[in-house]
Amino acid sequence: MNLRKLIIPIFVYLLSSCDKNSANNTLKTNSWIQEVMEEVYLWEEHIPDNLSSKDYSDSFDFFDNLLYVEDYWSWLSNDFFATKNMLDGITTTGGYEFLLTYTDEQYYNIKGIIEYTLPRTPADLNDIKRGDIFTRINNTSLNIDNYYSLLTSYTSYTIGFDTIINGELTPLKDINITEVENFQENPIHIDSVYSIDGKKIAYLMYNQFIAEFNANLDETFAFFKSENITDLIVDLRYNPGGDVSAEIHMANLIAPNSAISEIFKKNHWNQLYTDYISSEFGEEFFYTRIEEASQNINMTGKIIAITSNSTASASEGLINGLEPLTDMTLVGDTTHGKYTGMWVIPDNDSIWAIIPIVVKTTNKEDVSVKGGMVPDILLSDNPLDGYQLGDIRETMLARAIEEITGTPVTRSARIQPDFMGEEIGRFKHGKELKAQARIVGWGQDLLIRNQE
Repeated sequence: MNLRKLIIPIFVYLLSSCDKNSANNTLKTNSWIQEVMEEVYLWEEHIPDNLSSKDYSDSFDFFDNLLYVEDYWSWLSNDFFATKNMLDGITTTGGYEFLLTYTDEQYYNIKGIIEYTLPRTPADLNDIKRGDIFTRINNTSLNIDNYYSLLTSYTSYTIGFDTIINGELTPLKDINITEVENFQENPIHIDSVYSIDGKKIAYLMYNQFIAEFNANLDETFAFFKSENITDLIVDLRYNPGGDVSAEIHMANLIAPNSAISEIFKKNHWNQLYTDYISSEFGEEFFYTRIEEASQNINMTGKIIAITSNSTASASEGLINGLEPLTDMTLVGDTTHGKYTGMWVIPDNDSIWAIIPIVVKTTNKEDVSVKGGMVPDILLSDNPLDGYQLGDIRETMLARAIEEITGTPVTRSARIQPDFMGEEIGRFKHGKELKAQARIVGWGQDLLIRNQE
């Protein structure tokens, strides 16, 4: 049995044609779910003993009842290929990410605040910018009862934007959006170098860990290297995680030479996998170490990580793994606290997919990100500050630069901060944020117990 197929980040797809799962196939699906979870699930020992796949007519309900009380992340999909596309950064999108907040003290009416747009998308072509405010979809005002339906039901729609006059939202314009299909976002949103007070500061905003773009990361770090940068700002405020191989690749590009061969992270599996790995591969297989990379920048200066409560999973893993090895400071909000890793496991028909928690990680000092990472400098993202991402006057970037140079960046707030309102949630490209995971194959050749 080749456990390497499960551990090493490669993709194995088991393809066949089949219709959507029907009611009379529910038992088969439930049995498959239980079989997978009893093997790979990190908290396998907490799966209820008295749970029977025959007692559930809905596979989603059955899956939910398998989960451990501390598991906020595992999920089940009945569309494997849509899940795969999401993990590859391929979506149907209008090309904008936004924050939803309330507009009144009754917590009923809602506004959306654009956080950023993607190049060459409908939002970009319609000149939608960070800080723009909308309150209507198809001429219907957003509120707590209808916002989810309005924001997720259409691929062609009208967005109603407002402006602020005398502290009040006032209708400004309507923009027609027709979303584009199969759009793949380049996760490298900004890569710039600023020369400030004798420092050469590299700034990288990276919005999802996607292994397909590792070569693009190499180009970015080659650019940083050619600029002889002294310090690095990695902006992960909008990064919910992704492929662990991309996380490790970035760590290898950043880490100083002194960290080569040092432990970057430790992986902790359930007892079945722990015993198997120990006997077949030895203790070293539990560790991920820093390796040499051709475009490594040997960062011995300051590293500033910009974070938010959307910074999760692989993003937190990158920060946590590098902290003991570098001079790192966190600026922003407390991170999400996802200290675990996931796989995407399709069934043999590639219809259903289980996305379970399979591993938890710590850094070389056995520190996890459970509960979230509290920044050294607490600061909230403010898309209403009047500055675009990458502008050194933008709230969080300005504070990160100040931490490096010791000198505040000259700037002025343009919109009262209290107009932000209480946050409801964030949407990525017009869709609700989902968990990030890695895809592995599933079949009889990947089952440990079937090889015993």
